[in-house]
Amino acid sequence: MDECKSLANGHRITDMSGEAFVVRLFRSGNRRGFVRALTDRPGDLTRGLGAIERAMKALMVGRCRLAVSTPELKAHMVSVLEATI
Repeated sequence: MDECKSLANGHRITDMSGEAFVVRLFRSGNRRGFVRALTDRPGDLTRGLGAIERAMKALMVGRCRLAVSTPELKAHMVSVLEATI
């Protein structure tokens, strides 16, 4: 069974953060495990794709799945992502 690491404050993760260090240690011994980053401030990730790309790079992940809690927020995130692509 694959392992999972869940991290809080996904909007604050950078290359130099403690969370990124933990993920590097986790990935060095386990390439199949997955990483889940949670945030209570999704608006910080909607300011272009730079914040999402930075967090994905720091977490060493290639795919991002957004799970949004309200229909209004989901519509806003989809419109922002479509506008930047």
